[in-house]
Amino acid sequence: MRFVRYISEVGPSFGVLDDGEAVTPLYSLFEEALASRPALGISREFIQLALDDAKVFLASLDIIRAAIDEARDVVDRVPVEADKLSELYVLPFVDAPEKVLGVSYNYRKFKQEEGIEDTPIPQVFPKTPSSILGARVPVRVPSAITNVDFEAEVGVIIGSTARRVGLAEAARCIAGYTALNEMTAKILPRPKMDLETIQLRLKGIDNFCPMGPVVVTADEWESLGTEIHVNCKVNGEVRQHYPAYDWVHSPAEVIAFLSGFMTLRPGDVLSMGTSSGVGIADVPPRLLNDRDVVEVWIDGIPGTNNVVQFNP
Repeated sequence: MRFVRYISEVGPSFGVLDDGEAVTPLYSLFEEALASRPALGISREFIQLALDDAKVFLASLDIIRAAIDEARDVVDRVPVEADKLSELYVLPFVDAPEKVLGVSYNYRKFKQEEGIEDTPIPQVFPKTPSSILGARVPVRVPSAITNVDFEAEVGVIIGSTARRVGLAEAARCIAGYTALNEMTAKILPRPKMDLETIQLRLKGIDNFCPMGPVVVTADEWESLGTEIHVNCKVNGEVRQHYPAYDWVHSPAEVIAFLSGFMTLRPGDVLSMGTSSGVGIADVPPRLLNDRDVVEVWIDGIPGTNNVVQFNP
């Protein structure tokens, strides 16, 4: 399934993205179903709780999905009116994650271009909850920051608590995937930096993690196949187009590694690293300017479209 979180008449709401742009509001779907079959598999109280909190929603995803299937069977003859994704004010699926973590140099081609050897463990750095931003909201760059780069990446959303888990269990902790732009401040001239010394002031900046409007469940992600690409355009020019599966360490490997020394919880966000095409790697560097428009998406998954504003 594909889920969207957006602003509706009743406030932040969840919907299911169906074929094309149709978004079925979950609250309306469940209300219609309960009116026809009060003995629906989940209670109205649970529905209210899950639809009020993205972390509860993610932690209860299996129950929610089964309830959606049942509700659709009930209201099949009277479909709930759908909204259009392009017309919605979309929100980050989780607007206050406990943790936002990125993986540095996690794509083979990019590491080869940069002359960086593979490491036996993922090189992980922190971002901040305040870095999360909506898919269509301007990126307001703090005045203390001058050099800014884009990084189109695969975002992984945690759905189950992960603490000292192995690979198989780690894979089951993934609720879904999304497209995100792991924006980064840069230092010029470009320094040589040990992978373990990625600085928080380069990565943890407010607004520097715009997140796509659509989260696809793990099974839906797998159905897209292994040939999908991660993409970025700046002012309409393609700057990144690389294979999503060219990573050195898979999402399950990153989760298993992290869970060995920290607990991952529902709603936590992992950014899986970027590949060729980032502005800092060009000669000379092609970093972002005021009013640039950055689009990031994954084949088959709608992504971000943000205007960059310096000194707003």
